[in-house]
Amino acid sequence: MQVLLACLGDRFLALLTMLHLNNNDAKAARGQPGYDPLFKIRPIIDTLVTKFQEVYTPEEQLTIDEAICPFRGHILFRLYIKGKPHKYGIKMSELCEAKSGYVYNLEVYTGAHPTKSEHNTAFSVVDRLCDKIKGKGHCVYMDRWFSSPKIFDHLWSCKTKAVGAVMSNRKEMPKQAFSTKLEKGEKISRQRDHRLAIKWKDIRDVFFLTTAHEDVLVEAPLSRGAHRKIKPAAVLPYNKYKTGADRSDQMLSYYSFERKTIKWWKKLFFRLFDLAVVNAHILHNKQAIKKCRWKFSMKKSPKDCSLEPVRKFKCKVSLAVQLADW
Repeated sequence: MQVLLACLGDRFLALLTMLHLNNNDAKAARGQPGYDPLFKIRPIIDTLVTKFQEVYTPEEQLTIDEAICPFRGHILFRLYIKGKPHKYGIKMSELCEAKSGYVYNLEVYTGAHPTKSEHNTAFSVVDRLCDKIKGKGHCVYMDRWFSSPKIFDHLWSCKTKAVGAVMSNRKEMPKQAFSTKLEKGEKISRQRDHRLAIKWKDIRDVFFLTTAHEDVLVEAPLSRGAHRKIKPAAVLPYNKYKTGADRSDQMLSYYSFERKTIKWWKKLFFRLFDLAVVNAHILHNKQAIKKCRWKFSMKKSPKDCSLEPVRKFKCKVSLAVQLADW
């Protein structure tokens, strides 16, 4: 048995050593027309993203956020992101379903574009990620790095709503009105057509943009031992739906397929492999038609008024998804 396991292990290592995802003879040199930094893994990225979008239509609430594929080797587009568990690696921008964490679209950062100076701006990244959901009535939640009045106006013109924290120094923000100092719990808002800008003082000043909410204050649900708190209407759904990518990263961390390698494209391939497994798990849970259980209770017998067990059959029907032909 030990010999068999050793042989299987050797075979796995041999296959891993010979793993290739594209024809290296067709690769264009750097600086030449048609050069693609992700050439070695491009077929996998294109195939997975296409399948992610074909087999499932996401719910209304979506999240745009950054994710990172851990890698500390030498590569031109390796980045350092302070707030991530793995701070060094290959950055990916993801469009996820807010509730489940299903990754609907993604894009890998490859450094500065040789001809398009605005290729990696927040506006361009959000526009490309949302290309397949435009005109369908979705609401996209994003953090302050992606948010700006320009992208919110653009998404609104594409019949897509947006909510997000925003930097106060973005162009077209009401800087003069927002220069007023506030006490804790106070807010200032300015609205132009469909776009609402809010400055709210919590522990510190927080700035929000929204095209999906009205300019009202609502009472936040109380947790144990918490005091009553009034917040702008856009804050509560933002806190609830901004964690779609974090939810996906959490599920990826449980049973990771990561392997030690000095090849960046293998590291990215393992990450995408894990991502496909997580998305399949989410779809499996959504596809389950019925979740049934038996519930036992006691009731009085009409004959002698004694208690007798009663077995109740309860079924919970889950959300129907578009997987009939998958």
